[in-house]
Amino acid sequence: MKPVVVTICNILSTHSDEALDRSGWSSLGGDFMHHVLPSLFDVDTWTPEDQLVAVARRAAGPIYAGSIESWDLNLYGEAFEALTSDPFSFAGHFVDRGLSTLRMNLLCPNGFIDPMVWHGDHSGSEFHATIRWMVREM
Repeated sequence: MKPVVVTICNILSTHSDEALDRSGWSSLGGDFMHHVLPSLFDVDTWTPEDQLVAVARRAAGPIYAGSIESWDLNLYGEAFEALTSDPFSFAGHFVDRGLSTLRMNLLCPNGFIDPMVWHGDHSGSEFHATIRWMVREM
């Protein structure tokens, strides 16, 4: 049984072909995220008091060192509730080019203070940081 990766509207799930055919989308894992998470750019209700956790996970790549990698950035709120999902790509290493891409294209344009420290797992395929929104001057 060969696994297949399915991406549906900012939701990534890995299941076998047979599991998808047999169970249908609605029965995967019971209440399996039936809603679509908005993009960071679509949410404008952040406050400076919000305690958010940003989690970046590798979705695909690299084929060889320094080639393009695709990642997903999710923001989580209280009780680790998923709030947003945004894909992003870059060429190079996450701690250099990936963080730069996050900072310049996702977090700072949306009013978030760039976190000083990102914590990663042992495989280097997931990083997380606590982030804060700053009040924008209009």
